Amino acid sequence: AFSFIALRGAEGNSTQAYNASEWLARDLNYYDSYATWGEADSAGASLYVFGSTDRVLIQPTLSALTQHLLSFQMPSGGFKGWWDSDGSPVQVEDAPDTAWSMLGLLSLNAMPDSSRQSAATYLKSLQNQDGSFNLTPKNYSHPLSSLAPDQVSLTALSLWALHEAGAQDAGASEDESISRGLNFLRLATVNCFDNNVSVM
Repeated sequence: AFSFIALRGAEGNSTQAYNASEWLARDLNYYDSYATWGEADSAGASLYVFGSTDRVLIQPTLSALTQHLLSFQMPSGGFKGWWDSDGSPVQVEDAPDTAWSMLGLLSLNAMPDSSRQSAATYLKSLQNQDGSFNLTPKNYSHPLSSLAPDQVSLTALSLWALHEAGAQDAGASEDESISRGLNFLRLATVNCFDNNVSVM
């Protein structure tokens, strides 16, 4: 799934991107591999593939994958996937799993309004005063969070999901939390280029 997303972003509708989505469709349709996934982000990314390409999953697989993903949503609104090693290891909700779940479900119009709103609320609860987003309520970031190992990537991913969630509301103005997050990313970008303001 992540190979397709990277190839699609770099090459558009290339043969390599098509082959990646074709392989994923075949794998999901015939092997039910999604049933073994213990985290929400992989399922969300897989759904996102089929919401952004003409590769089609057979309907039973699509319904099962959607329900499998929704089962990861916690009462807080977040989707679980991060293993919290504080004391006894336990799976908890976090920003990357929540964001990828939102992106996948929203790409197929398969996210109920109540689920979308509570997930967006959870993501916003992870935002800091400077506009950045944390991994979990207890962790700013963690290098083992491979899909978003730092606050720049966490913020970019969270903003993408919040933007897609807000786009479902006709006529909605840009969310204040998105504005603050974009300001954080702009400043982070400038800092990466030795404060050269021309990059803005």
